[in-house]
Amino acid sequence: MYGRSKCPPPVPPPKMAACEHTQSKWSPLVPHKAAGGVIGRGGHILQDVRHRTGCHVDMQPTAPDAPEGGDRLALLSGSGRSQLHALQEMWRHVESTMRYLNAPIPPVRFLVPGEAVDAIVGIAGRGIQEINGASGASVSVSPQPL
Repeated sequence: MYGRSKCPPPVPPPKMAACEHTQSKWSPLVPHKAAGGVIGRGGHILQDVRHRTGCHVDMQPTAPDAPEGGDRLALLSGSGRSQLHALQEMWRHVESTMRYLNAPIPPVRFLVPGEAVDAIVGIAGRGIQEINGASGASVSVSPQPL
C-alpha cells in the first residue's frame, strides 16, 4: 500500500496562472489514522511529495493537549500551484489509507488564521456562498476554535 509501485499515477495540478508566483502558507488537517500513510516509512512518501511538487511540507506532531486520535496539522508553503499539487498528492494517500482501514474518507479541512475568517466569510456569508457556488465545494466555518 505504501510502496511507490502501488500508488496510482500523480494527478497533474490544474492550470493556475494567478497563483503561480504567489507565496502563501496552507494548513490542512490530516486525520490521525491516515498520517502514517501520508508520511510513509522513514518519511519517504512525504519526501516524494516535496520533491515532485516543489512545495515545502512539514507535518506537525499531534499536540500534547489534543484528544486521542486528534488530527495532525500539515504546514504547506510555496506557490499556490505547488501547495495545491502537494495537497492533492497528500490527500490521495489519505484516501488510500482510509480505504485500506475500511474507514470513511473525511472532508479536507484547513486551519485558517482568525484574522482571515472575516474575509473568507464575507458580509452576510456572501464570501462562502460565492466559494461554494463557484467551486462546488461545501465550505463551512466552525464556530469553535481548534
